[in-house]
Amino acid sequence: MSSMTIDYPEEVVRVEFALTRHYLGTDGPGGAGPLRYIDASEGELATALSLKHPRDSFDVLARACEGAAKTARVLAYGWHDRWPRTDSPGYLRFLVLTCATAARSDSNEQTREFGRNLAGIFGVHENFTRRTGLPFLWEQLQEWCERAHARGAAIRRFVPPVPSSNGSFPNLRTTYEVTFPTWRDLAHLRVIVQRHPEWSGIEDPRDAARRICRIIQADHRFSGAMRDAAAEYAKLYEAKASLLRLHRFWRCIRSELSGAAPTRLERKALPRIELRVGVDPGEDTEATLCVRDSRDNYRRIEGTEMDGSVDEVMRSLPGWLRQRGFEKNRSRAVAVLGGGVVPFVEAGFGTWISDDFAETAPARGLVLVFRGSERHFPPSVRFAPVGGDWFLAGPFGATELERIYEHFGFAGREVDVESGATLRLLAGVRVDTGLLGRVSTLPKVAAIGNGEATLVPAEQGQALTRLSPGAEGEWLISADEPLDGAYTLRFEEAPVAGIEPLALQRSLRFVRDAPEHATLRAPSSERWVADIEAEPGDLPTMASSEMDFGLPKVSVDKFDSIASNYDDLLEVVYAGGAKGWSEMELVAVIRQVLGSEGPSPWDVLRSLEEAGWLRSTLCTNWRARRWWLCPPALVAGRERVEPCALLRGATPTVIRARLRRTVQELGGRMISSWGVSPYCPVSCGVIGVEIGALARELAWPTESIPSGISRLDPITYLGVGTLLIVVAAVAGYVPAWRASRIDPMVALRSN
Repeated sequence: MSSMTIDYPEEVVRVEFALTRHYLGTDGPGGAGPLRYIDASEGELATALSLKHPRDSFDVLARACEGAAKTARVLAYGWHDRWPRTDSPGYLRFLVLTCATAARSDSNEQTREFGRNLAGIFGVHENFTRRTGLPFLWEQLQEWCERAHARGAAIRRFVPPVPSSNGSFPNLRTTYEVTFPTWRDLAHLRVIVQRHPEWSGIEDPRDAARRICRIIQADHRFSGAMRDAAAEYAKLYEAKASLLRLHRFWRCIRSELSGAAPTRLERKALPRIELRVGVDPGEDTEATLCVRDSRDNYRRIEGTEMDGSVDEVMRSLPGWLRQRGFEKNRSRAVAVLGGGVVPFVEAGFGTWISDDFAETAPARGLVLVFRGSERHFPPSVRFAPVGGDWFLAGPFGATELERIYEHFGFAGREVDVESGATLRLLAGVRVDTGLLGRVSTLPKVAAIGNGEATLVPAEQGQALTRLSPGAEGEWLISADEPLDGAYTLRFEEAPVAGIEPLALQRSLRFVRDAPEHATLRAPSSERWVADIEAEPGDLPTMASSEMDFGLPKVSVDKFDSIASNYDDLLEVVYAGGAKGWSEMELVAVIRQVLGSEGPSPWDVLRSLEEAGWLRSTLCTNWRARRWWLCPPALVAGRERVEPCALLRGATPTVIRARLRRTVQELGGRMISSWGVSPYCPVSCGVIGVEIGALARELAWPTESIPSGISRLDPITYLGVGTLLIVVAAVAGYVPAWRASRIDPMVALRSN
């Protein structure tokens, strides 16, 4: 049968993609291990399809299969249509429907015949007796998963059951082998749970292993598959496996234990309050409201930020939450605002955060207190005003924080055993297309468990990585060269031989260089004013007859290991500076990239400002400094032999590369020179290109400087020499003249 291209209804495409993500996706509830079983119960289908009422799941699935006639054709002849999307196979909904039919077949008191039960789902009299295409449909799924996995897609492998020794493979064999659990197992489990009311509300997978597995193993009214799953689960628990929630046994019993279908979805967006505290908290404390994406490394969602003084941010908080659809009780940090006390934990140098994932008792923290709430604290606690209505207390150590958290009833870290947040990234530099892959900016991996973490390139020829254990639950990524391209991060746990490993996996994309920003935010003149104490340095003299532009050259071999990270720092500063940097954030980044043995962060900031990379501003409302990237510009030099120009502004690798390509296309040449120290940006000059044409091609502004001075200018040498002689003469004559007016005998008697 020839393939056909069909325009599918939007609901059909949505259901197929939802099923693919739920059952085949490596970030689905089953983890990244091979797919061997499909739970097609009502509750699981409702979770996969995001339905509020589990009873609607079979009807929605049947409609997505486009009726009984289309289903009968696919089961009889297989799948030959051309699916419009590559992120889903196109026929998974039919296979899940067969599993749903097998799972509920023994709920029919009149017959357990597969065809009649499938007809009952559609409400027709068709018996679906022709099912010869079903085995080939499972084989197609296995091949599709292998192809998707090979090209680096976040898709699990499908491992079908092994055929019998005589080679026979009944049409429904794979469907019945893959389907877990059956309706009869769930019905009997429901009866047992009703007999043990103390099991109600079990949310910890380890607690389920201690209290339930042994009972199910000994009860022969359960199917062999159910008893085997309970035995595997118990062995994994005894081996201290930490990813028990991925096992099929927990996925099967959790809805019956909670008394409701697992339709609770993971919250993707989480509000967060950030504080950046300077040396003087009362004068240099800045607050920010933002929404973080919990599924994307807690990346700040664009367009949700609001920053200002503590008073401004806290005053605007209720309206900001309503505007974005957050209820007051959805955030732990926001819920405690009614009591006038907000806890913060340390997230970096000078940076403190408060959100749903704040630790129960962190090692170091602050407390933001509303006016009048200070009376709840001991007299020994000191408060620093950070506005007209708010005070800052702390930082406190672990012991003091434990008492404060207990007194105010702060909830701890929100643990969601159904979420996939057990494998996430810490730190790192986020860019539009992924993560910055520079060696000194690679993120850390937070993996809750006792397994092994790996980061594997998707293609040959990419840089290799090493993951080494760091602090508890953390893995450090290291590499000998920058990472570029797609990588697969996998955390696998195999504590028991012979049992399928439990695994989590996610796809990452790294870029070697920071991409160019389309626009750079300019500071608002109403809120930010130029810092007159910090002025950019003088431009170097341009001389077109000198190939080095008069810039001193420093051998790269002289750079030490710390200075080798300076180029990485420039990429980080550019990547995260499209909307400006607070000074505390920038200082933290400098310390992180250059290390504790690097130069003073303020010296580095001064060099970047003098080089024209950054400019600083002061807030008009409170004493806070923010740094802004300077857009690239061409500074025209004095033309003696041929036109020349110097590149100024924030110029990372991608901008210098674009300049080089454009200059070569226009027939000119470009020269780069190191600065006077390892911690100065590279200076770039252009020779032999008309500056106006180059500026128009790059869409950059042009600037001009006074005429340069040659190193052999006689007027300059004569003028400077004469000035020095005059100053020396005056400096010697004035003291001598004063001394000559004193009587020598008077001077001797006074001594």
